[in-house]
Amino acid sequence: MENTIRIVFKDNQRLYIIPRIKVDVQDVLDENGKKIGEKGVYTDTSYIAYAWNIGDKKGLQYKLEKFQTDSAIIVPTDSILQDFGFTDKDFASFDIDLPPPESVIKNGTKKIEKYPLQKKHFSGVDSIYRYYDTDLKHVDFSFSKKNDEQNNSKLYKIAFIFNKIPKGVFLPDMEVPRRESFYEMVIGSDKDMDRLEKLFKKAKSDRALKLGFQ
Repeated sequence: MENTIRIVFKDNQRLYIIPRIKVDVQDVLDENGKKIGEKGVYTDTSYIAYAWNIGDKKGLQYKLEKFQTDSAIIVPTDSILQDFGFTDKDFASFDIDLPPPESVIKNGTKKIEKYPLQKKHFSGVDSIYRYYDTDLKHVDFSFSKKNDEQNNSKLYKIAFIFNKIPKGVFLPDMEVPRRESFYEMVIGSDKDMDRLEKLFKKAKSDRALKLGFQ
């Protein structure tokens, strides 16, 4: 299961694209058809896009799949950042000092560091991956200025891995599947950029109409 938040930049505009993951609960049956438990099964992912300009107190919310036809919803930018963990306080956790990484993989301008953790609770994070790329040093955004400076690079992705929790540990009749949660900056593909360019254009127009900016 993947939960990746995408941040897209264009001049003074920002897009935060947030996944909404749908999970259904299904029965687990034994060989005789008798229910012996339940499990969560991924069924679908939709996306919400938040658009605003640097310095704006209010932004615009869209359903990514319907932004060209649906009307934008006005939302406070502070609430968006707080709800999805993008405040300075939230990013402070990315600055935490970790033991030396178990492994470091280097490939050109990129580097990946893996940190296994000794978790204190069964629901905690099992490992952290930090991804760096010197080619992204120019990007005017940072998950961790501390790590950027120490590595002379850009921390463009951080992944939190939660291993599978067996049935009976968290819930008596339900196994919790392995999960991966990401914060990531990405360079959009050509296909992505065509749609995102249209969203930037729509947001610019809606910003003038709905928020009174020219």
